[in-house]
Amino acid sequence: YTLVVETHSEVGSDRVEQAITLQRSYRLLLSVDKPLYQPGQVIHMRALALSTVDRRAAAGQPIVFTVEDSKENKLLRQQVVASEYGLAALDFGLSGEAEQGRYRLSATVGDTTSERIVTVGPYVLPKFRIQIETERSYYLPGDRVEGHIQAEYFFGKPVSSGQVELRGVVYDVERSEEVSLQGKTDEEGRFTFAFDLPGYFAGGMLESGVAHFGLEVSVTDQAEHTENSSRMLPVSDQVILVEAVAESGQLKPGVENIIYLLASYPDGSPAEADLSVTFGRETIECRTGAYGLAEVRVVPGERKAHRLVVDARDADGNQTSRDLTLSGVFGSDHLLLRPERAIYQVGETLAAEVLAGRPEGTVYLD
Repeated sequence: YTLVVETHSEVGSDRVEQAITLQRSYRLLLSVDKPLYQPGQVIHMRALALSTVDRRAAAGQPIVFTVEDSKENKLLRQQVVASEYGLAALDFGLSGEAEQGRYRLSATVGDTTSERIVTVGPYVLPKFRIQIETERSYYLPGDRVEGHIQAEYFFGKPVSSGQVELRGVVYDVERSEEVSLQGKTDEEGRFTFAFDLPGYFAGGMLESGVAHFGLEVSVTDQAEHTENSSRMLPVSDQVILVEAVAESGQLKPGVENIIYLLASYPDGSPAEADLSVTFGRETIECRTGAYGLAEVRVVPGERKAHRLVVDARDADGNQTSRDLTLSGVFGSDHLLLRPERAIYQVGETLAAEVLAGRPEGTVYLD
């Protein structure tokens, strides 16, 4: 966190910023043996606690386990002393008439709590599988979506004459159903569909450039057994998405900074593209590789925010322009530490470069 102190008086004003760290006293991991339990079974819980300061096991510390059912009724609260390895374990037996639903399990040591959610209910094995296929992996707003649903039993026979319901939904402030289709599977268990996407998406489009359109499918066979499946379709108003990250998180003035660029398609696959990067009065040409990555080197001035305009174009003629903002800092006393790579093997030599914002001085490396 950043602590900001501002003072104002008749003789002037001042502002001081200081980084502070907020952390818990312990690191706590709560684990269970499985995510789904039937009434009458036993939930096996285990907690591992380490001190945040020195990463040592929280030996001898009391760890409190609690269990709440789906109606928030507290079914268990029991304290267990951690072993010399910081481990504590507890078993909780479910009643044969246990309330079905989502149960909340928690473990607490000192000021730190870890939670897990498990489901209590009878096992229902699926009788057939549903596959949802579309002709493309991502779409633009207003595009036409064409695809098919394939339903077949696990022993290989198709689910013929099955009743199909397909719903297309978006998630903005709340769930909204935009498409509703019904029909039946053919003799091969296939149902073909086509519909147009909405022309506008909110929420995700404003944040990351990608929204999601949900396909919810249910198929009921002739024995009145219903199975459900779903799939999310990425939707973006730009075919190529570009992101930029400064090597140290912020641009440091007066020294050479590396800006890493990532070009990708809305489905997450990397995009090989030619980039034209405008930073201040400078324009830099570069190209992303097979993993969609490129880098540019700039020397920023003192500024709280820096504008970066990236024009991208791939071999298929898809192009986009992205206006990005990277945060910066003020002052000349800045250092950048740049190792030649991120991962080393034991015994290898680490070669690092230190860049300083002042022309003279002594650098100490620990």
